[in-house]
Amino acid sequence: KKKNSSGVYYLTSNLINASYSSSSETVSNSTTVNLTQTNNTETLHNIIMDCTVPVDNLKITRNTTLCPGTYSVSDTGDTGVIIIENSNIVLTCVNTIIVGDDLVSARGIYNNGNNNVTINGCEVRGYYHGISMIDSVNHSLTNVKANNCSWGFYLFGFDNSNLSNVNTTDATIPLCLWEYENQL
Repeated sequence: KKKNSSGVYYLTSNLINASYSSSSETVSNSTTVNLTQTNNTETLHNIIMDCTVPVDNLKITRNTTLCPGTYSVSDTGDTGVIIIENSNIVLTCVNTIIVGDDLVSARGIYNNGNNNVTINGCEVRGYYHGISMIDSVNHSLTNVKANNCSWGFYLFGFDNSNLSNVNTTDATIPLCLWEYENQL
């Protein structure tokens, strides 16, 4: 036991852990604090997660990382749940699964006319179009899944693009490439 500069006795250092858990992973943070002899030291821990929670009509205007977890998100308006709004965008999912409930008109991830879009690690389920990329060029889709969708990947006018480890299961039309050139 030692006395600090304010004259309060404190016990030996104790490690306090804080964690955030999702269905897919746990993120932890820890710090060491000196507890007072009366054991009434209050501490506050925040875990800063540099990610965005998927919601309906989420407009992607800059590089974005979606938070880990499984999210039930209905496409109730506009043109998709995740909507790419600019060219030169990287959308990264960290164990992110976005689940819809509309196999008639809903879109999980939607891009119309924005070029040089990269989508990494995303999984969408239960949409009419899992991922729609329309009238745009120079994309990269890597480790992307569209499961239980009417159309897994709807790629129209999708030119000079790279598809790597792109998967779909239980889709009426797994992959639709219309008016495309130079797919890798």
